[in-house]
Amino acid sequence: MKYSIECEVDSKIKLEKSITIKHENKEYKFIPDEKGMLVSIRITAPVSNPTNFYSVIKDTPDDIAKKQIIINRDIEFSGQIIREFQQLESFLAFRTNLDRIFWNKPKDEIICETEEEKEKTNVFRYSYQKNYPDPIYAVDETFLMELIKYKNNFSALVNPMAFFREGVNDFKEFRYINSFFNLYFVLEGLYGNGKTKNYDIAREFENSDEFKSIINSVIKSIRKEHKHWTKLDEMTKFRSKRIDAEGIIHLLISTRGELHHFTNNPDRKKGGTPFDHEEFESIAFLSLLLAVRAIASQMIGINLEKQDTGKWMVSKRVI
Repeated sequence: MKYSIECEVDSKIKLEKSITIKHENKEYKFIPDEKGMLVSIRITAPVSNPTNFYSVIKDTPDDIAKKQIIINRDIEFSGQIIREFQQLESFLAFRTNLDRIFWNKPKDEIICETEEEKEKTNVFRYSYQKNYPDPIYAVDETFLMELIKYKNNFSALVNPMAFFREGVNDFKEFRYINSFFNLYFVLEGLYGNGKTKNYDIAREFENSDEFKSIINSVIKSIRKEHKHWTKLDEMTKFRSKRIDAEGIIHLLISTRGELHHFTNNPDRKKGGTPFDHEEFESIAFLSLLLAVRAIASQMIGINLEKQDTGKWMVSKRVI
């Protein structure tokens, strides 16, 4: 059995033709489009234990879905191949004009070499792509008229909302470290009172009843998100904290500090790298919820000061 992973490429790399290179026990294929631009790369390697790739089809009592397919993959082995894509991405981006290899959206294929492998594999090709809701918003003339009429009342929030926009865009593109930074800047800008040292920012955060109230409301919401709750619980416990206002403040500030450092030593990992975004999805999600509620809270405060301000500005946003 052989196992192949193919990833799309965003590049301005020109090839005269499709190129296949065999190195050690792997095959690397560089595939151009009809214009000769590199659009995908495929890596194929022999499988030492085919049973790790045998999928199972089970009968179910469900009237709608008669069968259940359990797709098995050797996670460690496929992870090693993904790491090769990351290596290629770094070197090609440094030496040529490559934007990225989409190694987080792989398409795989199992190449069976015996009849037993064909019978037990069942699922020969598999791909997955992660997406978030990206709703369309319908607006009318009244909405736009009020936006123009009242926007100057909220001018102090233009920069925080710009960081929020960047944070949301990064989150939707799975750049969770970048997303966290941008969303953290929203919180720091609104509640840090101009402080720059971590301990000073922590004090300002802790002295803000408004921010602590927002944290407590977000904690209630995020309890329903099992994956994120479990990860945040792990992250706070690692720092000898728990998921409460104090623990979340400490987690936000310590993570921000840790991510601003990098040690190029694989045996002493510190900080994050462009390959580690998935590790920070949950804290980016937490920061997103905090940021949207923080901006909305500030808008409500401005509404109270300026009685003629339209309430449309603090209507619920779908995240």
